[in-house]
Amino acid sequence: MAPRPSTEKPLNLRFLSFLLLITFSPVYTNNCPRICVCSGSFSNVYCGDSNLTKVPNRIPERVVYLNLHANNISKLIKNQFANLPQLHTLQLSANTISEIDNDAFVGLDNLQILELFYNNLLVVPSGALKSLINLKELWLGGNPIVCLDAYSFSYLPNLKLLDLGELRQLRGISNSAFAGLNSLVYLNMGVANLQTVPYLQHLTSLEELNLSGNVIRVLGRTSFQSMFRLRRLMIISSQVNEVEPLAFEDLQALSELDLSYNNLSTLPYNLFAATTSLGKVNLKYNPWNCSCDITWLVEWLRTKVRDRTCDACGECRYPKRLLGTSVFRLPIDIFRCPRRKISNYSIQLNVTEGEDASLPCVSGRETAISWITPNGTTIRHGNYEVRVKVFNDGSLNITRVTLHDAGVYRCIARNPGGSQSVITTLNVT
Repeated sequence: MAPRPSTEKPLNLRFLSFLLLITFSPVYTNNCPRICVCSGSFSNVYCGDSNLTKVPNRIPERVVYLNLHANNISKLIKNQFANLPQLHTLQLSANTISEIDNDAFVGLDNLQILELFYNNLLVVPSGALKSLINLKELWLGGNPIVCLDAYSFSYLPNLKLLDLGELRQLRGISNSAFAGLNSLVYLNMGVANLQTVPYLQHLTSLEELNLSGNVIRVLGRTSFQSMFRLRRLMIISSQVNEVEPLAFEDLQALSELDLSYNNLSTLPYNLFAATTSLGKVNLKYNPWNCSCDITWLVEWLRTKVRDRTCDACGECRYPKRLLGTSVFRLPIDIFRCPRRKISNYSIQLNVTEGEDASLPCVSGRETAISWITPNGTTIRHGNYEVRVKVFNDGSLNITRVTLHDAGVYRCIARNPGGSQSVITTLNVT
């Protein structure tokens, strides 16, 4: 009978298997790397300011807070932090990081805060971020990022804070750059080379926005559309010289506004009509032209601002006789304001049942618009009725017109001098 084959591996094969196991298995340790300082039973590991060129090996597996700030790390490789499942905060700021492998953050399921500011990143590392589904704060400021591509942050549905300040090389932002950030509460894009307000309509949960230190000369009608939860808006020192009518119509939760250090000389009539929660404003260091155009603003400030001195309300630059006069204390009875001319006319509009109808209205820098429907309902921008909506240009849009929609619609246009109306008769066949 032939001998039965042995089921045991030869000694050399068993030894080779052991070598492979210890070579490619994760290294778990609770020893502190020699160049780092560990505390809190190895939950806090500080390796900052140590001239490191790569992430040190054998970081304690129970680490919660890892600081690698101010080193010379230039690249994050695959599975760089795979053995740190409890890591909550990762600080990699002020390094020279220019490349991050797509799987660099694999295993960091509990990471809440990632700091990558002041590095050499040219693009948002979207591929690497997909592993960080529970991330709450992302700090990318001070990088030479050139473009924010579409869906740059779409893998971060739980992100609350995004810092993109000091992106001085930024040249382009896709309209879909912020798509997917449904939970974002705070966005900083101060000193980010902006020339217009970027497309922010995906950020429906946003509560605080900083756009200071840019060159945004005009705040347009759609700049802050759909931002119904925004509470704090800061656009300081951004060379703003115009705010269009209805620009703040969707900012119904706004409580604090800072437009200081800009080039504003006036604001459109009734700009703050929809911002019923607004009580703290900073308008100082603007060249205000104290004329009939801002009498409405003076009255609004006296009614709404809690600070009875309102040093932040600004001072008159023009006319010369009022130079230095507080806008808040401006004696508006000295003005003899003429009635502004708003064209009065009637329109006959014929549409077929089932079509959409657009009813135009006069608009201008100093006008505020509301519509009165045939049944007596008053509609302004920001108020929504079934199938009926006032657009940013003041026009009234009715979708899928029915015979019941026929009738006389009146547009009321108001400015500091008074109000006039435009009548539109809608005929439906």
